[in-house]
Amino acid sequence: VVTCLIPGLNKLTDIPFPVGKLPVCTKCKKIYKTRSLCRVRDGHTDLPWNTSYICFLLDDSCFTVDDQGKQCLVKEYGPN
Repeated sequence: VVTCLIPGLNKLTDIPFPVGKLPVCTKCKKIYKTRSLCRVRDGHTDLPWNTSYICFLLDDSCFTVDDQGKQCLVKEYGPN
């Protein structure tokens, strides 16, 4: 799992990642920790040390029309 702020959203989002595929975080890269130590044992959810591309789909329930008639993301509700 990686936790990041997606542009256009107000809250951090947990994005599941295939097991063993997400590179170590920047902190662990500097001290040469393995992926299993960083992600599994220590439970780090920071972004990886290198560029990783994530593709996800948003369905129609994620969008609404604002006062000006423009399409925008639905407001997020709930605790921060």
